[in-house]
Amino acid sequence: MVIGLAAAALAAPVVCEPGEAARLVRDANIEPTRVPVTHPWLVPGLARASQAAAAAAVAQECDAGGELVVQRGDQYEGAGWSAYMVVLSRVELEGCSLVHHRVPISVGIGPEEQPHYTVGEPLPEERTPLDASCPDPAVWREQTVIDGENTAVRLVLVVDHAGDQVTHSHVAVRTASPAGWEEQVLVTPAPPRLLDPAAAGPLLRLAPTPEGDVFVVASQDRALAPCRALGGQTVWRHAPGGWVASEGRDALRLLAEHALWRYAGDDGWLLILALDDEEDEDLIDPRIRRLQRRDPEPLMKLHSGDFPGLHAGYVVVTPAPWPTEALADAARGRWRRSALAYVKAAWRAPDPCVPPPAGPSAPAPQDSR
Repeated sequence: MVIGLAAAALAAPVVCEPGEAARLVRDANIEPTRVPVTHPWLVPGLARASQAAAAAAVAQECDAGGELVVQRGDQYEGAGWSAYMVVLSRVELEGCSLVHHRVPISVGIGPEEQPHYTVGEPLPEERTPLDASCPDPAVWREQTVIDGENTAVRLVLVVDHAGDQVTHSHVAVRTASPAGWEEQVLVTPAPPRLLDPAAAGPLLRLAPTPEGDVFVVASQDRALAPCRALGGQTVWRHAPGGWVASEGRDALRLLAEHALWRYAGDDGWLLILALDDEEDEDLIDPRIRRLQRRDPEPLMKLHSGDFPGLHAGYVVVTPAPWPTEALADAARGRWRRSALAYVKAAWRAPDPCVPPPAGPSAPAPQDSR
């Protein structure tokens, strides 16, 4: 679990004992759901009381001696629920460096009367040399929200440093819910392009769907010397148990179904098997059922106005998109009995070697065929 921290630690004494933390909440008439906001220094003790097994990491830091501080981390407040992060830090002097031991504690506030506490795995130690003569290198973790700032889903670039060296990097997705914060590492190491915009590799972005869900998409991959597009895309969607990845045509299907073609790394070629006017959309479903009997590949229904390569005003029936015209055309043989079965480019992926236009983002030029 990785977490963005507030700039300064909170100065109030940290309460580690579960009984003492509960007593203070009761005697001071503190609303339990407001503790992570108004009294975060009580969170370590309350977390130990609610999650005994995982809270051993909190007890270890509390009992080890040294200065204890807490820092506020990520927070998100939704309609009727909220999620907060508090990080317990123990600071000790080792030689000529300060060593920081850190344990993240997630707090979820939902419909229940009591908050939900989750103690995460300890974070990597950080070291701060006290003066220029100290031979120890500085060791720290840098993290940057690369997409989704202040939202319930955040894409985070995490980079560990030791002096002038990068020792580790990854990209994680951080998700808030009434149960608190959860985090999942998606890509290790992080693509070089995220560390240096002029480097190789794909981009990673959040893709909000019209229905309100959010995908994570890796696409626009490229190699350098000379620069060339590599194509392909990976789409992660949130499911029970975590974020699930889809690649290739499965990823293209997800993007097409939700009109998110702008995030694709491949072109989108459709094998159009049937179409009808949008006002007659209810007539398309029986045709889909008849067509589906001819081939096990699932068919989908798309609105042509969502795609720059199609004429607006129609509902089209098609399998998942193909990345090339040749692949789509080769599949047409399975559908020769269809009245239509013709191939058309719904979109063309932008070239990752061409700088984006200045000013507000605009779609890449499209093939009008």
